[in-house]
Amino acid sequence: MRKKIYALFLTGIFLIPLPVQADSSEYIKEKKFSAYSEEENIPEFEPHIEKDGVEYTLSDVEVKTEKKTPIEEIRYISKDIETIVQEGETFEPEKEWKEDGVTYKLVEVQQEKAEGVHAVEQVVSGYTDYTYPVTKDTVPKRKKITVKNAVTGENMEVECDLVDVVANGGGWQPNSIDITFFNVDADQYTWGNITVPGMEGQEIPLAGYEVELLQSVGADSSSRVKSLSWVSEPYTDEEGQICRDARAEIEQYVEYYRANYEKTVKTEKPGTKYIATYEGKQTVKSKTEYKYDRVAKAYYKEVEKSVVPYVVAGIGILLLIVLIVGILFVFSKKRKKEGK
Repeated sequence: MRKKIYALFLTGIFLIPLPVQADSSEYIKEKKFSAYSEEENIPEFEPHIEKDGVEYTLSDVEVKTEKKTPIEEIRYISKDIETIVQEGETFEPEKEWKEDGVTYKLVEVQQEKAEGVHAVEQVVSGYTDYTYPVTKDTVPKRKKITVKNAVTGENMEVECDLVDVVANGGGWQPNSIDITFFNVDADQYTWGNITVPGMEGQEIPLAGYEVELLQSVGADSSSRVKSLSWVSEPYTDEEGQICRDARAEIEQYVEYYRANYEKTVKTEKPGTKYIATYEGKQTVKSKTEYKYDRVAKAYYKEVEKSVVPYVVAGIGILLLIVLIVGILFVFSKKRKKEGK
């Protein structure tokens, strides 16, 4: 009997359920959606799900863009067309026209005075003559010239610009040389090597002394002496010398020069500028805004089963077996006592 009890005890031990570690598996749940940025409309997934009696818990979510499409938008295009119409002419703008697949419709027409378009060019020129040598650096750079306007018929003053300076022939020009003679006696005066009579009102003879006279003032052979006469009465200078002034009338041959001036002016003809404004509508693909076709994948892992239920069940069975064995042991001892 004791052997049967031990056998029953050992059998109970082997009947205790032991936890078994199941192979981990994964479940994927997918959602497709659209958005206008890569940060919006991302779907949410349940943190726990059950599939075919198996529990799963969310472990990761992955979002990818499958397609990126530019958004089509309406763009309004405005164009201005200018037309110049001269005085006396009429203007009628087109109501509608097409360009590059866009239909433009007339919105409004404005008008203003036409400026600088229909104009007549007029060359205004003038000059200044010089009876002495000049260059472009020594003459004025501009000259005001009054002429009749070719369009209006009225006089206008134009400030012309210097073009050039050119030689313009030559001629004899009068000049004079002032000379001071010194008295040597009652009737004679000297200047350098020249001695002349000092009689009142008498012209001073200069024959043979022309070159010296011209050289004294730096004149060259292009000059000639015409006459020499007294221009003052005898007088005493600061040094106490008796003097008398004379003047030599001379002629100098000089080159003539001409400074030429010119400017082109524009005079507008009366006219009107019409500005026709058109507006068209065009569908274009945006370069900055897109529609995103995306897919979100949620990865679930199978929930691992706990070993606690198995341990509790095993302990319960073990306690039941111990109780049965105890009861059987008590009955066995009781029977032995009754047999005696």
